[in-house]
Amino acid sequence: MVQADIENKTVRLSRSEIDFEYLIIALGAEVNYFNIPGLKEHSLHLKTFGDAIKIRDRITSIFRDSNKNIQIVIGGGGTTGVELAGEIKEWIPELQKEYGNKCETEITIIEANPVILSNLDERVSEKATRRIQKLGVSVVTNARITKIDKKTVCLDNDKKRDCDIIIWAGGVKANGLTADMPFKIDQDTNLESENHENAYAIGDAAVLYHPHTNQPTPWMVRPAIIEGRIAAKNIFQKILAMEGFVEKPKQYSYKHRQYPYIIPVGGKYAVAKIGPFIISGLIAWIFKGFVELNYFVSIMPLFQAIKIWFKGFRIFIQNDRLG
Repeated sequence: MVQADIENKTVRLSRSEIDFEYLIIALGAEVNYFNIPGLKEHSLHLKTFGDAIKIRDRITSIFRDSNKNIQIVIGGGGTTGVELAGEIKEWIPELQKEYGNKCETEITIIEANPVILSNLDERVSEKATRRIQKLGVSVVTNARITKIDKKTVCLDNDKKRDCDIIIWAGGVKANGLTADMPFKIDQDTNLESENHENAYAIGDAAVLYHPHTNQPTPWMVRPAIIEGRIAAKNIFQKILAMEGFVEKPKQYSYKHRQYPYIIPVGGKYAVAKIGPFIISGLIAWIFKGFVELNYFVSIMPLFQAIKIWFKGFRIFIQNDRLG
């Protein structure tokens, strides 16, 4: 268990303590179950590689053992829920062939908002909806999950849905370790705490609101990387001033912007927003591959990044079930 005593500038570990002069809180996020009864106990979620393996194994075991139609419910029509629904739907024929199981499989996305991908450009939402429905995924909107048990999902319109598996993709929240930290971020913002000097928060631990739209900065990789660089630069400037190399530390601030994004929606198909432009289909899917390459290059040597990216890309495009 890790605890940060910001007042006394100490990080407590399970068996030791570490004193600090500067602290960057970057604890990531955890699944948000919104206190829905039964949800944590009876659903799977997708956040880590291990979670993906659990989902794969559960679906595989259902196909191996079931002799009736299979119901898969995905709670949440955000980016994770939509991408997951598309990939599972494309995987079904392979499972049917492998296990000789001809049972019909229904995949349903349940979304509380009027549309899926409600926090994205409406053109992206429309294209993704058409694509996901063309694949045969059912979309139920304006419906909140109020309770679940092992085989049933209860909605706020007094309706119930039977399910063999429910996968929760309805949201995340900042890591629970941040809850007890007396920490408030300056919204200017240099990412430093307003009430604790030399303590910074980035990524999923930081909630930054756009000064004009009041929309929070999305919890995405790119903003988190930028925030990390800003925090590091500000700490470096403070050290330079403390050591007498500069008279006054320079302040770096996070600049709000619209980030491009790409949503894969089953097979070699994606929807992307790049500036004011929306692209979809195979072109967007190929573009996604180059975005991934750019990310690899940013975290490892060029040759190693290209090698790893090309190996994964080659395996993916040779997969027979993609199309």
